[in-house]
Amino acid sequence: MEDRLKEDVLMEAARYGNKILVTDELPDGQMVDQWEPVSHDSVKTPLQVHKISQANVRTEIVFNCQMGRGRTTTGMVIATLIYINRIGASGIPRTNSMGKVSDCCSTITPDLPNTEESIRRGEYAVIRSLIRVLEGGVEGKRQVDKVIDKCASMQNLREAIACYRSSILCQADEMKREASLSFFVEYLERYYFLICFAVYLHTEREALHPISPGKCSFTEWMRARPELYSILRRLLRRDPMGALGYANLKPSLAKSAVSSDGRPLEMSQVAALRNGEVLGSQTVLKSDHCPGCQHPSLPERLEGAPNFREIPGFPVYGVANPTIDGIRSVIQRIGSSKGGRPVFWHNMREEPVVYINGKPFVLREVERPYKNMLEYTGIDCERVERMEARLKDDILREAERYQGAIMVIHETDDGQISDAWEHVSLPAVQTPREVFRCFEENGFPIKYARVPITDGKAPKGSDFDTLAMNIISASKDTAFVFNCQVEHMEARLKEDIISEIRQSGGRMLLHREEYNPALKQASVVGSAGSYLFVSHTGFGGVAYAMAIICIKLEAEAALTSRVSRSIGSPCSSNSQEEFSNSDEEARKMGDYRDILSLIRVLVQGPESKADVDSVIDKCAGAGHLRDDILYYSKELEKLSNDSDEHRACLVDMGIKALRRYFFLIAFRSYLYSTSANEMKFTAWMDARPELGHLCNNLRVDR
Repeated sequence: MEDRLKEDVLMEAARYGNKILVTDELPDGQMVDQWEPVSHDSVKTPLQVHKISQANVRTEIVFNCQMGRGRTTTGMVIATLIYINRIGASGIPRTNSMGKVSDCCSTITPDLPNTEESIRRGEYAVIRSLIRVLEGGVEGKRQVDKVIDKCASMQNLREAIACYRSSILCQADEMKREASLSFFVEYLERYYFLICFAVYLHTEREALHPISPGKCSFTEWMRARPELYSILRRLLRRDPMGALGYANLKPSLAKSAVSSDGRPLEMSQVAALRNGEVLGSQTVLKSDHCPGCQHPSLPERLEGAPNFREIPGFPVYGVANPTIDGIRSVIQRIGSSKGGRPVFWHNMREEPVVYINGKPFVLREVERPYKNMLEYTGIDCERVERMEARLKDDILREAERYQGAIMVIHETDDGQISDAWEHVSLPAVQTPREVFRCFEENGFPIKYARVPITDGKAPKGSDFDTLAMNIISASKDTAFVFNCQVEHMEARLKEDIISEIRQSGGRMLLHREEYNPALKQASVVGSAGSYLFVSHTGFGGVAYAMAIICIKLEAEAALTSRVSRSIGSPCSSNSQEEFSNSDEEARKMGDYRDILSLIRVLVQGPESKADVDSVIDKCAGAGHLRDDILYYSKELEKLSNDSDEHRACLVDMGIKALRRYFFLIAFRSYLYSTSANEMKFTAWMDARPELGHLCNNLRVDR
């Protein structure tokens, strides 16, 4: 643009005797026009003025913007971060112990959340969440804060954020308040990315050497960590007013009955004093089991393993996140023992979990102890397990301060939060991976994998291959176990898919060479592997794993077609006619307009839907996917036109459920049309953009 602007200036000057009309602003604010003589050499773009080669460490770096304030200060902060990392003075340890908290953390004052002092330190919820998930986040924020203070002669970024926050809270004029809110979000995002950049500079040393072949750009580094964008989206962009931190109500915390050895009486005191990198300020450890987590419709009970169930006729199981004793009960229930049937257990939690004295605890914030930390959407196995390892270190470090105890919270029968001191020792605190390693060392033939998936989301093709490799590497008699938190819909969906696989010749999943085409019933699963699924709400995670398992079938289209027709009700090519008695009956059978459009474009679409519907009916022990979609659809009909916020929530949940149904049917069609050897499901979907268009435009209200 500047090159073209220069050309425009020269062409216009040629028209007016080598002069161009410009406007200047006088000190009193008046504008005055004047003719400026120009020549070809006197008109230059900024790039022509500032031709700078690659700067070395002794180069003086200058930044400017319009007023030399906000953007210039940000440039100065970025350059200073790069400079101190290049000379090795970042303050972040350059060892594999990255993430350990330095001693200076102990100087943190015990402020309650959202006090003016914590606001001035930049401790907003979105920043606290960031430094928990970022390995080295505490040190990264400390380094950025020091640099911001050094570059603050015209503007201090943290103070600017706090200033806009105060303006929003005090401003009566709505337009001015909206303008302040816009600046608040912009500056807080800037602060967020600066912390990310500081950690990036440490973790990617090649970034400081442009000629390095292993160089990873900051953009690539961020893109490889989708949870960082998820935190920003959930805790700032979706609710900017909530990010201010002024209206968050702290839930009542019942006081401990006694206090001993100088320990604080209340969780609020303990949480304010916390200074770990994961178990940081204003965080709590909440028991992963709560009253009412057992689904009342499930007949079977396993102590320590809520919501355990088996689909009749299939080695497919569902269960909530178990205790250590619960894991042992599940293993025994599905027929394994020391030296017996191998078990491949998949944990699909995205949140960091730790076991204390055999019971699972999950990280929560004081301000939202009942709410899952969904802002970590997209985090991968290695990073969530490193978070758990750092959480364990934080717990043991804090226990030393409190004479071998850590304060945790539990949910009471009436929904209140109570705190309690839990006595701990080094062997009593374990990460999930360490728990399963102990089972393996004690002779149980169990293998463990972490496959984090997002609660409440439909499957993504990019996650399919991970589980597929795990399944293909297992022996034919392996029992596959999947878990996340408190199982409900998510586990149900995974059961749907795995049953669909078994019904469509899924025995090939573990031992293709033994598949008998004469067996056209689901009983072909016989003595093959068992499948156990564990989750929290049952929305996206377990369905994900099941879909990934399906990819491993490597079933040929003809073979899949031969088996599937015997598994449920006969395919109904005129299903629309059968279920057209009433609109509600049609919706109950899943005949939504977008689903009917889907089966019209799919290979053997009606058959695929019939197979999926049969599986859903068989897996309805603790809920029913089509009934869930119908519920949201009917609730939307009851709402008045002025219930915009409630309507948006119902639409969102309904579309998520409908999308899971969509993927189940699409995946079933994939099994009909091709072999996993020839094409993976992700590539199959990518080759059909019309399916992507349908999926992105689903409507639950029609």
